[in-house]
Amino acid sequence: MKKLLIFTIIILAGISHTQTATAQFLNKEATWTVSYESTGDGYLQSIINVSIEKDSLINDTLYSIFNQGGNKYALREDSNKVYFRLLPPFHFPNADSSEHLLYDFGLEVNDSIRLNLLINEFYTQKFWKVTNVDSVLVGQEYKKRILLEYYDSSYPDFGILYWIEDLGSSAGPLYFTGISEFETKVNLYCYWVNNELFYCTESSNGRCKYLSPYYPVTKKFLDKGATWITVKYSLDAEFTGYSISKDTIINDTVYSIISDHYSHPVCAMREDGNKVFFRLLDTQSYPDFDGSEYLLYDFGLKRNDSIRLKIVAPNHVTNEYWKVVAVDSILLGEEYNKRIWLENPDPNARFRYQYWIEHIGSTEGLLYFTGISTFDSYSALSCYKLDGIQLYAHPTFGCQALGVKPVSIKTEKTNIILYKSSLHQVKINLPLHESCLLSVYTINGQKIISKEIPCNQYINAGIIKSGIYIFEVKTKNSIYREKAISF
Repeated sequence: MKKLLIFTIIILAGISHTQTATAQFLNKEATWTVSYESTGDGYLQSIINVSIEKDSLINDTLYSIFNQGGNKYALREDSNKVYFRLLPPFHFPNADSSEHLLYDFGLEVNDSIRLNLLINEFYTQKFWKVTNVDSVLVGQEYKKRILLEYYDSSYPDFGILYWIEDLGSSAGPLYFTGISEFETKVNLYCYWVNNELFYCTESSNGRCKYLSPYYPVTKKFLDKGATWITVKYSLDAEFTGYSISKDTIINDTVYSIISDHYSHPVCAMREDGNKVFFRLLDTQSYPDFDGSEYLLYDFGLKRNDSIRLKIVAPNHVTNEYWKVVAVDSILLGEEYNKRIWLENPDPNARFRYQYWIEHIGSTEGLLYFTGISTFDSYSALSCYKLDGIQLYAHPTFGCQALGVKPVSIKTEKTNIILYKSSLHQVKINLPLHESCLLSVYTINGQKIISKEIPCNQYINAGIIKSGIYIFEVKTKNSIYREKAISF
């Protein structure tokens, strides 16, 4: 009887230990994969990876800095509690830098907690009650999980939250950024430490391995069944198709020859691991290229990495540094492909943003370096097909036949769309008295806004998440298009 009693005490002590938060939430090796799903004016899903950007001293206190949705947040933890403060510049009407409680992993059943959170851009105090505490397996350890609930008739869909020690909330580490947006659902999909998946939620539907910031590129870029169609457009649009015509040996190295739809060889490419290199064959059109090998793509880049790229500018070639802003994935066909968002930090650069998509290349076109810095036209990937199957189509130009020119396209930015850097408001500024049909597309072709408005009016664009968008304004006789960035 005595032995049985001792054994029971040991087991109970073990269970109690699993319910006590002792681990570190602010882990510099951690990455949270978060999904934003918007149902307003059409369905749009954005999947982002969130991690600590750096540490910083604020009022002699060490904070970890997060950057999400164009806002910077400073977080610190003290024992079981995590605090946050919003950093300037403020994009919210009543924002300040005061510190607020974000998590308390020491809570137990029937405890209550008051959270002062940013809800619909305003700080709002809400009382939450702990209705259950249990454990969940994270990696190879059980972590404490807290179920919090509140009911408010104004926010009927956002009354439940799970907090897991180490991970944070079921709505992502910065859960307050989406907890009460009427048309947005925010879910934590995956939690990583270094390159290892520690936790994958049911809402991710098993997609975490494709969404990893460390997801290895396994798809071959130089596929002989691939066709890229690039469009250059100003007043008219000119389409060029590219495909692999043959393999050849240059300096004892095997290259694939890329030819246009007229069968003219343009360049030689080869891939080595995550990287794609090219040699330009048409050096007469681009005399600054001497036929040497240059880096074209590196699909192994991670967030905050930098890369130097050789770009054709008018009458000369420049070496430009680009920085990786974000890494996520995009569904093409039935598979997820890694997507890298690059930014040119030079504020005077003509084009400052582009996406690289695994297996496909740049959204500015296969040979982006020949067009993204020209001053008389814009360049974009219009279409990508593999073995005749369309996997990618530009929202405006799509996979139409080569040589087809759409109706008049005007792209003078100052006469079409004026927008603030935060992209909370957009103004159509056309010298017309008629109505305009405004459509907003993601870079992947999803229409997220479509409405008829006067041709000289501000509209609210607050639902637009971070990313590159195409604005299209249709009148009776013309189509106006412009690309813009929301961050």
